[in-house]
Amino acid sequence: MIEQLRAAWQYEGELKRLKTGATAFTTTCFATPMQIGEWAERGALSSISTPGAFLLLRRSRHVIHLSHVAADHQSLSEALLLLDQLTMVEPIVADLVGQPADVEQIANSYALRGFSSYKELVRMTRIGSVDDDRTLPEMAVHRAVHIEAAGVLAFLERLLDPFAEQIPELEDMEFAADRGQILVAANGNAVEGVLIFQTVGFSNMLRYWFVEPRARGRGIGAVLMRSFLMQIAGSRRIVLWVFSDNADGIAKYEHYGFRRENLVDRIMLKSVSGGIG
Repeated sequence: MIEQLRAAWQYEGELKRLKTGATAFTTTCFATPMQIGEWAERGALSSISTPGAFLLLRRSRHVIHLSHVAADHQSLSEALLLLDQLTMVEPIVADLVGQPADVEQIANSYALRGFSSYKELVRMTRIGSVDDDRTLPEMAVHRAVHIEAAGVLAFLERLLDPFAEQIPELEDMEFAADRGQILVAANGNAVEGVLIFQTVGFSNMLRYWFVEPRARGRGIGAVLMRSFLMQIAGSRRIVLWVFSDNADGIAKYEHYGFRRENLVDRIMLKSVSGGIG
C-alpha cells in the first residue's frame, strides 16, 4: 500500500493523472520537482496512491509531513482513511494552504480522519524595491559559511516548534549557506540571531527570523532585517508566513512594509502510535 517514492517523475505522473478531468481538483503539494527529487534521493519520501488521490509522506527528524493531490474531496477523504492502516511513531503534520474558505473545506476532510487544527499562519508580502540608506549600528552580522550550517541548525532547533515550523535538514542549511542566504548575528562564537531567506528570480522568501530570547531588546532583529533588505535591494517581492495570533510579529513586519494577504496555512496534526510499515 505504501511505497517509497524514488524520483520526481513519479509524483509528476500522479499529478497529471489526477488533474486530467478532475471535477474538484485539490492539492497541498507545492514543492518544486527539484525539491521532490532531492527528498527522494535522501530516501525521505513514501506515497499512497488510489484511483482518485495521491498522498505524499516526507519523513523528517521529528514528524512526517503529509501533502495530497486529489481529483475531488471524496477521493481525498477515502485516501486519508488509509493512514489508519499504517503504523507510525511520528505525528503526521499537514499544511493546508489557500484562501480561508477553501482551506476550511479541506480541513473538514482531514478532521473527519482524525486530524485536529494545530496552528494557523497568514501570508504577508512586501512589494517594491528597498530604499533604506540609514547606517546600520555597530553589530557583528555576517553571511554564514558552509561550516557554520550545523551551528545555525542547532540554534533553530532550540527555538522552533517542529509541528508548526518546518525544521530544515542539515543539507538544506549547507545549501543556503553556500548561496549566501543565511545572515548571522554573533557575539564571539555564540549565535544570537539568524535570518534565513531563499531567492527565486526577482522574489525572495523570508524563511526564518529569530533572535536568542536572552539577547532580545538590543536591536539584533532590526539589524538582521535591515541587513537582509539591503542585501536583496533589487528584489521586487518578498513573501513570508507568520502565525495569525502573533500580533507583535505581524506589527513588526508591517513596520518594514509587509502587508497581509488573504491566504492562510492551516496546520493539521494527527497523533499516531506504532512504527511506520
